[in-house]
Amino acid sequence: MADPNTHEEAPLGWPGQLWLEGRTLVHLQQEQERPSHMPRGPAKRTGVGFLNPAMAPARTRSVLLLADALEHGWLVKPGRPIRALDALCATGVRIRRWRNEIPSDLQHRLRITGNDLDEFALSWAKTSHHCHPPKRDIVHEPEDDRHGQPSDAVFTNGLHFQRLDARMAMVDAAYQWVDLDPFGSPIQFLDAALQSLSRTGVLEVTATDTAALTGSSPSSQARRYQAKGLVDEYAHDDAVRLLLGTVATTAA
Repeated sequence: MADPNTHEEAPLGWPGQLWLEGRTLVHLQQEQERPSHMPRGPAKRTGVGFLNPAMAPARTRSVLLLADALEHGWLVKPGRPIRALDALCATGVRIRRWRNEIPSDLQHRLRITGNDLDEFALSWAKTSHHCHPPKRDIVHEPEDDRHGQPSDAVFTNGLHFQRLDARMAMVDAAYQWVDLDPFGSPIQFLDAALQSLSRTGVLEVTATDTAALTGSSPSSQARRYQAKGLVDEYAHDDAVRLLLGTVATTAA
């Protein structure tokens, strides 16, 4: 493990406690309870830099899906790079798992950007990445941005970090892969996320406002999703369909 002080000043509360998600070492803040074998997500926002352990299976599926897209050429011609963005990366767990766990023979094609507006969360992400870098150094050739100008993105051990409002980050560049994982509803970010996608691209969307999606909070459901649901045994299935329909209509 590298010394964070050789990179920059360690963030407040560092190093916290270690947790292994997938094959990636994660630093949890000391006051956060260690996840169990069946963790539950928080019912309310608990502060910046929080890792939701209940979303670990979703992040695992993201790793598997991106690896499959690279291997089978879903998005670009074989050999061409894929630009991937985690628009709300928080402490950077997802992007570090992309970099650590996708097969090494595919890694050179990934251009990964982690964005977050919170400086404290980004400091944990950068320090975690510095202390536990990928086993293989990734060197990228300079690229032009979507306007044909030389990009000023700096990749350190295969990751580029930036601090912008998520909507600004998404409309500022074009990506073939965008992950949108806010706390609660993704509605306010959907339009910018869809605009940032290349002609052929993948958008990963997470929504944790289950009360609104299932209809148990009718006012929130009507305001965010223009829908009225029935709270019955099909409520969670309906919630997934509602989210998919919202993404589709926003894209249209």
